[in-house]
Amino acid sequence: MKIQLTSWLFLSLFCTIIHLRAQDLIIKNDKTELSVQVQEITDDMVKYKPFNRQGGPLYSLRKTEIFVIIYQDGSRETFRQAQPVVGTTAYREQPRNSPPLALPVAERETASITANLPTIKSNGGYWGLSYMTPAEAFGELHGYTTEYGHYWLFGQRKTVGLLLDGAFMDFFSRDSPTYASIMLNAFFRPSASSKIYLGSGTGYAQVGVPVFDKYGNSKKTYFSDVGAKAFIGIGSFRATMMWPTLEPEGGGLLTFGFYTNPFK
Repeated sequence: MKIQLTSWLFLSLFCTIIHLRAQDLIIKNDKTELSVQVQEITDDMVKYKPFNRQGGPLYSLRKTEIFVIIYQDGSRETFRQAQPVVGTTAYREQPRNSPPLALPVAERETASITANLPTIKSNGGYWGLSYMTPAEAFGELHGYTTEYGHYWLFGQRKTVGLLLDGAFMDFFSRDSPTYASIMLNAFFRPSASSKIYLGSGTGYAQVGVPVFDKYGNSKKTYFSDVGAKAFIGIGSFRATMMWPTLEPEGGGLLTFGFYTNPFK
């Protein structure tokens, strides 16, 4: 009789344990615990029946009200993203039967930030138009410079590069020299987003000098030489000191003008 009573007690205890383990547990954000049987999970709702009223009505809770669901098999489903701990990588807990996340939360956020950074072209073309005057006669002669060029950026930060340009320079005075040049320049800017850049270069220059005959008629005589220049730019504005010819009588030219920003 005692053996039968003991066996009956063990059987009752076992059934009670199984019965208790068969329930799901919803823990809300306010720490309220609900013993339930989860029936359905939609995009924004969790539908359930109270565990002690399986034949009763169906209830619903918004996912935003739920902290975690502990299922009868011990698995968990969290609907609020945990705050990442400093020095660790935060992962978003996955729902049951869902495919694994492609990336941890921290890596996805980093990838998103990287994707939003502006794309810097490694090379491109530009053109510009500027006012020109001799350095030693500032304000006395006036002219213009047109320039076309192509640039190449190097390095991971895209802060250094080469610039190949062709320029034509002409004074408004009919009897003044004209210049044309093709130069290769090196330039530098402090950062990939900096609007300031500076550089210098050298190359081929052709100079047209007016020559007057005994009747007072002028005719351009052209000769070639090595030229040089240095420049500084701030956004679309650029100032240039140019020596179209390195001959002493060639002198220097100052130009101030606007250029299409080559780095966008």
